[in-house]
Amino acid sequence: MAMRRRKGSLPLFCAICAAACFCLAPTNFILLPQASTVSGTANHGGGNLQFIGSSAAMPVSCGRRLSAPPTQLKALPQLRAVIQWAMHAQSNKTVDIRDIRDFSLALAGFVVSAASFVVSYAASDFRMKRLAVKKFMAPYEPATSPDEVVARKVVDDIKHRLQSWRQKFHATIVSGRYKCGKTVAVQEALRGVRGVWGFTIEVEDWKPVMYTRLGVKDANMFDEVLRRVRAKLQKKKKYTNNLTQYPILLLDIPRDLEGGKEGMKLVSNMAKDMSSDSSYNAPAHAVVVASSAASAQAFDAGGRRFDIWVGDMTHGEGTEVLEKHGHESDAAEIIDKCGLRAGDLVDACNDLKKGDSLSDIQTGLQKLAIKDVVNFMSLTLDGKPVGLEMLKALLQSGDAGIEAVINTTAYEPSEIAKLIRDKKAHAIIWHPTEMLYKFASSLHAKIAKGKCPD
Repeated sequence: MAMRRRKGSLPLFCAICAAACFCLAPTNFILLPQASTVSGTANHGGGNLQFIGSSAAMPVSCGRRLSAPPTQLKALPQLRAVIQWAMHAQSNKTVDIRDIRDFSLALAGFVVSAASFVVSYAASDFRMKRLAVKKFMAPYEPATSPDEVVARKVVDDIKHRLQSWRQKFHATIVSGRYKCGKTVAVQEALRGVRGVWGFTIEVEDWKPVMYTRLGVKDANMFDEVLRRVRAKLQKKKKYTNNLTQYPILLLDIPRDLEGGKEGMKLVSNMAKDMSSDSSYNAPAHAVVVASSAASAQAFDAGGRRFDIWVGDMTHGEGTEVLEKHGHESDAAEIIDKCGLRAGDLVDACNDLKKGDSLSDIQTGLQKLAIKDVVNFMSLTLDGKPVGLEMLKALLQSGDAGIEAVINTTAYEPSEIAKLIRDKKAHAIIWHPTEMLYKFASSLHAKIAKGKCPD
């Protein structure tokens, strides 16, 4: 039974679509179920075609005179059958009903095979790496609007460090008092930069969690992603104006990290390997933001670190923060009672909006500072009252600060930092850039002066 083919180019259209799919599809990406071995000869267009091999579970014939499947074709036999049928139909004025049947079978086989490929690709390592690289290469966008951020010199310092970083430079540690604005400063320095991925460390065994969030299986796949990101940043012309030519892994460490020391040990080792030793064979810039100055001292990479200190705001910066929150008229009074720590100023604005008085806010800050000082006074190490000794030494030094070694007594920063974290005694902080102990604030110094015995 034969019927006239309507005017148009349906077979040609099918051939073009099929050919396009075939060209885009990788070779040998489908494994078809095998049923039997066939051999035979088919006459098509005056010539003989020899077929020897295993037939698919669903035999496919193309055209009226093609009775055996094209089993010697290595990739997509159903798709090639569709192409052959379309070419045959295009060159003939009539289309046999069997041709339509064969075409339908071939097309159905191709659709099933293509669906299998899509499912396999969705769970493939190739796709996982591709998506992870895409996350790195997206412009970094902080949650904070640029209109809410105050220009600070430390932001420019961080940008300079990121721009000048090269392979085998050390990891960068950004530290400072709790709520001094470290995270905001780093995020603002990275705004719009490509090749950045950030992760907040919340548990002791944090690396598997990080791999899951990024969408990679393990450390090996993570390394491969870093290598691909680095290659894109360094070889693509469109990224020549990017702030950095190396991938940046931004690790944010909260003040109350679960596992504490052990969690920081993993951070230290990974940052050292990535940025200093390059044992990953994927040099990347590890930027660690420690939520408190005490947490930063738990980072131990054998001295292989570059420190950036984020201090309190200047008077001008603090005034600008308050102006952005609608406190132009009483900015000076708020600064006088709350100090210049960025978080305290923002909290004060929010509390004032809720209806709290400025004196109540000041009283709350004083209570926290008193607790810090009293807890620090109680610190002991090997039976010695190191807390009281350090407070007295700092009061005698004025604003100069004290070194880690005073006469024959050594106050090791990492040991003191551990005591501070354990006892929540944040009255004194270690400045890694100045290499000195100092009071956390003038309020802490004032309270210590009244609490310490002569």
